[in-house]
Amino acid sequence: MEKKIMKKKVSLFVFSLCIVAFMHAQESGKPGYKTPFEAGGAGDNWFIQLGAGAQTILGDKNWDGVSLPKMLSLAPTVSFGKWLNPFLGIRLRGDYGPIHPMLNRGEIMVHDKYLGLGANILWNIPAYFRPYNPERFFGFIPYVGVGGAYRFKNDPYGKDATLTYNGGILMTFRLSNHIDLHLDFGGILTEDAFNHLDGYNVDFIPSATGGITFKLGKQGFKPAIAEPDYALIEDLNNRLNALRAENDRLSKLKPVPRPEPEVVPVPKSQPADPTVITTPLPITFRIGCVVIDDNQQLNIFNAAELIKNTNRKLNIVGYADKDTGSAQYNLKISEKRAKAVANELTRLYNIPAEKLIVDWKGSESQPYGENTWNRVVVITLQ
Repeated sequence: MEKKIMKKKVSLFVFSLCIVAFMHAQESGKPGYKTPFEAGGAGDNWFIQLGAGAQTILGDKNWDGVSLPKMLSLAPTVSFGKWLNPFLGIRLRGDYGPIHPMLNRGEIMVHDKYLGLGANILWNIPAYFRPYNPERFFGFIPYVGVGGAYRFKNDPYGKDATLTYNGGILMTFRLSNHIDLHLDFGGILTEDAFNHLDGYNVDFIPSATGGITFKLGKQGFKPAIAEPDYALIEDLNNRLNALRAENDRLSKLKPVPRPEPEVVPVPKSQPADPTVITTPLPITFRIGCVVIDDNQQLNIFNAAELIKNTNRKLNIVGYADKDTGSAQYNLKISEKRAKAVANELTRLYNIPAEKLIVDWKGSESQPYGENTWNRVVVITLQ
């Protein structure tokens, strides 16, 4: 009865975690495995995990007639690893603590201590199937690996050292950019007789631990530079060529003589000033980025000149495309883009902050019909 109640509680807990995972996976865009990422630095995306929980050892029916709490023992763990990309990582996990093999069907309890060390491969399922989101709250991460274990109490019965096969489920809960909470439900398969008894081919050390993950170095990944928006470039070139053609046409027009004999003097019209800058001025961004590329600096300069020539204020409005990220994520990234443009104008051209009206729309408003064009900050005169 006690085992059935415990199984129900564990099932309910895992079901609740799955609901949390589903709630935080409502995002849109390309899944992580279809998104190329730039290689990070050697010191980026490392982590250390400190945890503790409970463990036991099972094998050869040595648990018959013994209550589970009696067999449990403390399970401290330390892990050190690195994420190679948002969904694939490696980890070295160390396990230490007492284990209590039961002999003679529970009549004798042996008090051993062991040390285990295993190398794991980690697979973050939400990051693999969902769009890249560095602020995702929940991670559901199966892992497998190999290693070794050593039992410190030497006696003539059983094996003291053994090869191990490791596996389990790691769940992470993001608290900040450098700290997570985690739960780790794992197991270690050892060679037979690690529990002092021959019989089965393997013995099994299951464990359930929880703790804190400290994320070291620069965190997050940068999507690789996407192919240029050739359609956008072509459209802008076409507009520029059309304006040039219109300017040439107007320059070749001859004045039409008036039929009246008396000519009324009129002020001589001035030719258009070629230095006049028109708006809107778009500042485009790469997917998932808030850093202004060098090829966008021309319009930053033009915006600064526009203020100096007109002494008017500028509206700076950030956007994000609707097919990448959740609405909340897109609102944040559009805010960062708009503020990045305003900061660039102030830093490079000493434009007063009171001349800049900064706003952001996320993906609720899309200024352009082409989705990828909406990773943009649009500058207009007020």
